[in-house]
Amino acid sequence: MVSTLTLPLVFERLQESILADLWRSAEQCASSAARKQNLASDPPRHFSAASRELGRAIEWFMYLKEE
Repeated sequence: MVSTLTLPLVFERLQESILADLWRSAEQCASSAARKQNLASDPPRHFSAASRELGRAIEWFMYLKEE
C-alpha cells in the first residue's frame, strides 16, 4: 500500500513532468510558427515595429512606477 507521504510527492513529480512537457510543446509550436512567419514576411520591418512597441511599454511602465 502507498503511504500517505509518498502520494503527494508522486503527484508533485507528475505535475512537474506534465508542465515541462506542455512548456516544451508550446516552445516547439512557437518556433515552428516563427519559422513560417519569417518565410512570409519582412523581418526588419517587424523587428523595428516590435522594438518601438517595447520602448513604449518600458516608458509606460516607468511612468506608472513613478506614480
